[in-house]
Amino acid sequence: GELPITKEMFPDIKLDMFFFVSITTIIMAWTNLFPARKYTKYISWDILITIACAFAISKAMVNSGVADSVAKFIIGLSDDYGPHVLLAMVFIITNLFTELITNNAAAALAFPLALSISAQLGVSPTPFFVVICMAASASFSTPIGYQTNLIVQGIGNYKFTDFVRIGLPLNIITFLISIILIPLIWNF
Repeated sequence: GELPITKEMFPDIKLDMFFFVSITTIIMAWTNLFPARKYTKYISWDILITIACAFAISKAMVNSGVADSVAKFIIGLSDDYGPHVLLAMVFIITNLFTELITNNAAAALAFPLALSISAQLGVSPTPFFVVICMAASASFSTPIGYQTNLIVQGIGNYKFTDFVRIGLPLNIITFLISIILIPLIWNF
């Protein structure tokens, strides 16, 4: 999106956020204000690559029509139950993704599916997007879905089953609260 401050300062010039950040980064690296070699060792490349691949897969899902086909299938499973059941299904799918991959990648994969479901139902996509945010952030049941879980597992010598035993009830609570409150706040 656009930077709000640029609209006020330069109303005739449109600066894209990505463009602005890219130019700023290049200037900082070029003037040695940000010595890139010093900081690249802190980049978690495996997570960055996972997220990038998820965005690519997400785009491919949209372009190939897979998102629409999967959405039709999911709608067919719950045809008689309305958008609330579909919202619950999107939560479950996103939450399963987030327990196995990063939350950003899970959201990127679930987004085109939710967009397609809402478009085919003719309802607002907003509740679906909010439920994706909640489900992607609820990585409680496995240590592999979120970096902090891995750190805690290593330090505390926790087993995989410990995460399932404690995390699954948290996932269920998050699911119930989300499915009840999100449609009340953001209408279909």
